[in-house]
Amino acid sequence: MAKGKKQAKEVKPSYMTTREVAAFLGLSAGTLCTWRYQGKGPSYYKVGNAVRYKIADVEAWKNENVKRVKLTN
Repeated sequence: MAKGKKQAKEVKPSYMTTREVAAFLGLSAGTLCTWRYQGKGPSYYKVGNAVRYKIADVEAWKNENVKRVKLTN
């Protein structure tokens, strides 16, 4: 790298759309919309009409709400 030139840092997105969260959780976008209306599901943010979910909040919600199933024979 030449002296005086800065290397570009890769910026990772920290927010997800409703569709991205739905795919991540294996749900429909409609289910997330219903959950928002009912006060359920992961925390979300609104900027104007845009709904965004912080990735860390979605992962935390998933970890807190996952149900482990024990299989028996």
